[in-house]
Amino acid sequence: MGYFVRPETRTLKLPEGETIVVRRRLTAGEQRAMYARMYVAGIDGRLRVNSLETGMATVTAFLLDWSLADDDGAQVPIAGLPPEELAPILDSLDPDTFGDIRRAIDAHAEAEEAARAEEKKLRAPASV
Repeated sequence: MGYFVRPETRTLKLPEGETIVVRRRLTAGEQRAMYARMYVAGIDGRLRVNSLETGMATVTAFLLDWSLADDDGAQVPIAGLPPEELAPILDSLDPDTFGDIRRAIDAHAEAEEAARAEEKKLRAPASV
């Protein structure tokens, strides 16, 4: 297990047959930026999770590209867009489609986290 995140991707299939390309893992900086988009400062100055933004923050952190097309059949380009430009495009999706994307990304992130946890257990030195 290395100290640096390789820029690997995964292609995930959505229920309607479309595909999305996502980051396999987030770097520390990408994860920090995702969290920054999830939290807001309260009246008392304390940070709190904005539950309305957690899905968007996660999707914009992981999503790199997709096969989705507009009503005329033209693919909607998103590759290389920063989160602030990607979010308005995602906001224009049908809520069910956004939900499908979010669930696919959440499942992917959970599976990657479980695999890393298992790898850490296997590499841990045996106690004597």
